[in-house]
Amino acid sequence: MRIIKKLKAKLIVYFFVVVILILIIVEGISFWWIKSVIQSQVSEATLHTLKQIDKNFLGLVGDINDMSKYTLANREVRYLLKLNPSQDYEATEALIQMNEQFANLTNSKSYIASINIYGDNGRIFETAGSSINLETHKMNITKNDLPKNGNYIISPTYKRFYQTLGNQYIISFFRRINDINQLSKSLGMIRIDVSEKNMNAIYKDIELGKTGFIFITDKEGRILSHSQKDQLGQNISEKDYYQPILESKGGYYRKNVDGRNMLITYHVSQHFIFIGQVPFDELIGKVNTARNLTIIVTLAGILTAFLTFYVISSKISNPISTLKELMKQVEEGNLNVDTKFFRDDEIGQLYQSFHHMVRRIKALVEEVYDTKLKKKEAELQALQMQINPHFLYNTLDVAYWTSRMEKASKTGEIISALSNVFRLGLNKGNEMTTIRKEIEHLKSYLEIQALRYEVVPDFKIDVSPDILEYKIIKLILQPLVENALIHGIAHLDEYGYVQILGYEKGEDIILEVIDNGIGMTREKIDAIFKGEQDSEMGYGIKNVHERIQLYFGNVYGLVISSEVNVGTKVKISVPKAYSKGEGSSD
Repeated sequence: MRIIKKLKAKLIVYFFVVVILILIIVEGISFWWIKSVIQSQVSEATLHTLKQIDKNFLGLVGDINDMSKYTLANREVRYLLKLNPSQDYEATEALIQMNEQFANLTNSKSYIASINIYGDNGRIFETAGSSINLETHKMNITKNDLPKNGNYIISPTYKRFYQTLGNQYIISFFRRINDINQLSKSLGMIRIDVSEKNMNAIYKDIELGKTGFIFITDKEGRILSHSQKDQLGQNISEKDYYQPILESKGGYYRKNVDGRNMLITYHVSQHFIFIGQVPFDELIGKVNTARNLTIIVTLAGILTAFLTFYVISSKISNPISTLKELMKQVEEGNLNVDTKFFRDDEIGQLYQSFHHMVRRIKALVEEVYDTKLKKKEAELQALQMQINPHFLYNTLDVAYWTSRMEKASKTGEIISALSNVFRLGLNKGNEMTTIRKEIEHLKSYLEIQALRYEVVPDFKIDVSPDILEYKIIKLILQPLVENALIHGIAHLDEYGYVQILGYEKGEDIILEVIDNGIGMTREKIDAIFKGEQDSEMGYGIKNVHERIQLYFGNVYGLVISSEVNVGTKVKISVPKAYSKGEGSSD
C-alpha cells in the first residue's frame, strides 16, 4: 500500500511538472501552429473548391464540344456550306431551317452568346445576328489557325458587339468544318461564343475571406474570367508573384502582392488554371481569438484533469494488481483465465486488450495444430498423386506394346501420343515446364487430333529455337489450339489451318495461336474474359489467362483479336525473367 501511495505522489508531481511545461510550450508555439493550420485548412478548402469549379467547367466544355459536333453533323449546315454562290433560294431555305433548330439549342444554354458558322463558299450563319470584334489586338483567329484534324481551340477573352445582345465579353471556341465524305476538304469553320459573365456566375458567389476572389486563366496565363473586368486579357506570366502557378500543377503559397501578404491557391486542369487569392491578414485576425480560447480551455482542462486524477488514482491499484495476477497465470500456461472486466476507462480498455490477446493466443495455438493436420493430409494426397501417374504410364505402355503385337499400328500411334500427352501434361507435378516440352506436348495432342479427322487441318509450328529452353507454365497452348479446332475450324466448309508462332520481344516471350475459323465478335471476347461464357471454350481461355496473371502479374496474359468469318489470333505474353535455369526442374 505504501508503494501505491508513493506512486500516486510521484504521479501528482509529474502531472504538475508536465502541466507547467505544456503551458509554456502552448503559449510559445500556439501562434505559429494556428497560423499554419489556418493556412493549410483554408488552402485545402479553396483547392477543393477550385477543383469543383473545374468539374463544372469541364461539363461546360463538354457541352460546347457536343454542340460543335452537333453542328458539324447537322444536315442543313453541311447542305448550306456546299451550295454554290448562285443558289440563294436554297441557301435561304437552309438558313430558315437552321434558325429553328439552333434557336432551341442556344436558348437552353444561357452561357452561349452565339453560334456562328462561316463557309468557304461565303455563306454565313449567326444565331445572335451580325457581330463585330471590338478588340482585334487580343483575338484575331482565322480558319488557317485551326487544326486540320478537327480539334477546337479556345480564344482569350475579348469584347464583341452583337446586333441583338450589344457589347459582350466572350470566349470563343473555334473548330474547322471538314466534309464528312472527304475529310481533307474544308467547308468552313464554326465559332461558339461563350459569355464571360455567365461563366463568372458559376463561381462569383464563392467567398474567400472578406475581399478574396477567384479568377480563371488559360494555360498561357491569360485571364479569361475575373470579377474585375479590367483584368480580362491580362497575362499573369508578366507578374513575378504568379510564376509558381505556371511551373506546377496545383498547390498554394504566400506572396507579397501590391504590399499585402496574399495566400494564393491554384489548380491546373486540362484547359484552364483556377486561382483563388485572399489577403492573409484577413485570416490571421482569427489567430488571437483562437490563442486566447486555447489558453482558457487548457487551464480549465488542467483543473478538471487534476480533480479527476485525484479521484480515480485510488481506484487504479486494485485493477492493476488483479491484471498482474492474471498475466502471471497466462505466463504459466493457463489460457482459460477470466479476463473480462467491465469498465469504460483506460483500465477497462487495458483489460479488454488483454482479453483479446489471450483469445488470439488460444486461436493461434489451435490454428497451428490444425495446420499441421492439413499438412499431413496434403503429404498423403501428394503421395497418392505420385502413385496414380505411374500406374497410368505403365497401363498405356502395356496397351501400346499390345497394339504393336496385334499389328494395330494406328491404335499404337494414338496410345503413344496419348502417353506423351499425359507425361508432359502432368510434368511430375511441376507447374513450370520449358517451351520445348510445351511444344512436344502440343505435337502429341495434334497427332491424336490428326488421327481423328478425316480431313486433317494444316498445323504449322514456327517457334524460334532461341526460346525453347525458357520456362513457362504448363498446359497453356493445348487449350487454345483445342478451342481453335472445336469452336473455329470445325464449323468451316473449307480447309482449315492452325498456326503457332513463338518469338522474343524485348524482355518478353510472345506465343501466338492463329486460325482461319469462324471468328468471334468483340462482345463475345469481352464475355469470355468476364466469365460470362458458360461453354468450355470460355472457361479454357479464361483459365489460361488467369493462371498466367497469377504467376507473372496483370501486365501479362492473353490478348484476343478476331474477325467473324475471317479467323482468330490469341496472343500470349510472359516475361523472360523465368528463363534458362529458373523455375521448377523437370
